[in-house]
Amino acid sequence: MLEIHNINNRIHYIKYCLIAFTILFSLTGLSLVIIGSTINAVFAEFSFFLESKYFTPAVFLYSVGFVVFGISVIGLIGALKENTVIITTYGILLGVIFVLQVATGISSTMILLKSPMYDQLKTKLALVFSQYDSNEQYKIHLDALQAGVGCCGVSSPNDWNRHILPLSCCAKLNVDGTCSTTFQRGCLQVLDYVVDDVGSILGSSAYILALMQLAGAFFALYLGNSLRRQKLAKECRRWILRNELLNGIEKDEFPTKKIVAKLTINGITHDIFNRENTIG
Repeated sequence: MLEIHNINNRIHYIKYCLIAFTILFSLTGLSLVIIGSTINAVFAEFSFFLESKYFTPAVFLYSVGFVVFGISVIGLIGALKENTVIITTYGILLGVIFVLQVATGISSTMILLKSPMYDQLKTKLALVFSQYDSNEQYKIHLDALQAGVGCCGVSSPNDWNRHILPLSCCAKLNVDGTCSTTFQRGCLQVLDYVVDDVGSILGSSAYILALMQLAGAFFALYLGNSLRRQKLAKECRRWILRNELLNGIEKDEFPTKKIVAKLTINGITHDIFNRENTIG
């Protein structure tokens, strides 16, 4: 009975380890949702100047985060029920999530860091700048960009030399409403920095969390296999104890007697039959 007690302790230990890991795994899902949503919100501020493809990695990242929550529920159910099939499925799904996050990291690198993003931003900003006076929508978006991120012109404030400098370029206004200090950075430089920086954060986050989930996949499969072995050992031990108990009952209920048959030939006695018979 002591051995079964030890096996039960090991099973409970594995179970609680798996529950703790599943909770940690769900936190990585929360991290994915927060990172993806934050980056998407940053890009949304510049959506007029960015192509829709730049939003894809962030959207994909927080979508994976929600999937991670769903998988965490599966892992938690498997741990609570001590179901090795569910736990194994959980480990396999973690492996799938690893692949998806590596894909997110690669897409972030290819779309945000390796694509001709700089030239696309430059073309878009130049178009908006050239039609600033004639297109009210362009004027609104460029003013919002310049005032919002502290930039002026496409490359520098010198771009406005042939135009009236808009107040959105002004870093400090005088009492009379004139501008004493202008923003010195061009909007192309700022946008390029934001997208490049966000792309690096997005890719790094995806790779780091992917490695954590790969380790988690191996850990879940290992714990599932350990749990399976312990449950098998427990069942085997129960089977052995049951048989020992049944054999002991049979011996107590049906005692045996020794039967000996002898034959005497020429004065010499020989045992010709010697066995134990069950009485009853």
